[in-house]
Amino acid sequence: MNQIIFNSYKDNLKNDMKNIDPIKYRHKHKFFFKILFILSIFLFLFLLFFYSFYRYNLNREASLSNKLKDTFKITTLYGSSYTASKINNNNLSDNSIIGIIKIEKLNIEYPIFNSFSDELLKIAPCKFHGPLPNQIGNLCIAGHNYDNNKFFSKIHTLSKDDVILITDLNNKTLKYYIYEISEVSTSNISPINQLTNGEKEITLITCNNKTDTRLIIKALNK
Repeated sequence: MNQIIFNSYKDNLKNDMKNIDPIKYRHKHKFFFKILFILSIFLFLFLLFFYSFYRYNLNREASLSNKLKDTFKITTLYGSSYTASKINNNNLSDNSIIGIIKIEKLNIEYPIFNSFSDELLKIAPCKFHGPLPNQIGNLCIAGHNYDNNKFFSKIHTLSKDDVILITDLNNKTLKYYIYEISEVSTSNISPINQLTNGEKEITLITCNNKTDTRLIIKALNK
């Protein structure tokens, strides 16, 4: 019985294949592949545009960060404070640059904003809590982790006794030696505690994108 049904199906399939016009069949496939090719081009161009726009923004922010850092170095020599509005007025007016953070091991150097916001974090690290640079207390500095070489993305590679350099408004640079590296939950605020026993301390804060925790680097001026 099954053999009869199978043979019947084969015969019907052969008849259907005979009725297919090979020229029309090829044209249909050509049309399908042409549409698929056009869609692929549009998708590629869209992704290329998106990537180019993303790189443009990163380069623009990096360029602004460097301008702020370099101008800060010049103005601090004359004892004047420096605001970002002198370089760019796009949502940056009244936000002071209060110092420079430099980590030679990671080959990074950025200005430090006095205030904290999503827009400012795209340009440079920001003071999250605490005193001005190189004053007694715990200066907490937040920076983005983009999982690349930018901002605080690589601070997880630092080790105890590595050096972090902080330059203040008086153009004075102090060395801070790392003494603790840890991860805490997003609700844990203990790292920003200001009880330093009269010591000058800095705390670097960034996200661990894999575990949804905060990476904490603490260092003391010795």
